[in-house]
Amino acid sequence: MEKNIGENYGGNQLLALEHLAAGHDAEVQQSYAIPDDSNPAGEGVEQPIYNPSIEAECLLKTARELLGPVYPCLRRVYTDETIARIADAAGPVMTKYGWTAGGFFEQWGPEIQLAGVLLPVGIATVSAIKQENAMIAAMREAQGNQPGQHSSKGAVAHGEPQGEAAAAAE
Repeated sequence: MEKNIGENYGGNQLLALEHLAAGHDAEVQQSYAIPDDSNPAGEGVEQPIYNPSIEAECLLKTARELLGPVYPCLRRVYTDETIARIADAAGPVMTKYGWTAGGFFEQWGPEIQLAGVLLPVGIATVSAIKQENAMIAAMREAQGNQPGQHSSKGAVAHGEPQGEAAAAAE
């Protein structure tokens, strides 16, 4: 069974993504660590070297989790092992061309965040509308309602004239 990203967060996918992003940020931040002020020369402290493969891996995992609710198959295709292989191959390319997530997110960060929030909501909206339309069609078929008749709850089904328009049509 596929795991929904929001499962461990009471179904709150945004909170789950924020937690995931914080974990990735911590991994990337370790790549950029600066020695503390108590040892300004950095004596005896090994300086971590920036690793673009780690950055690529974090970006790919974030993309997988962001798009996972829309395309659940991505979680099966982009396993952690697959992402690691892609990231290892992408690292040298990122170094060659000077690509970094920092530069990309500095330019496009707000737009990506907006898309990350709107995309799942948009998909849920379309799905809800389709389900409601299917339910209305099934109710009409089951009850034998004809256009202009009221449903069992007393509401007029979609697309039927109401008020003065209904009186004029008769």
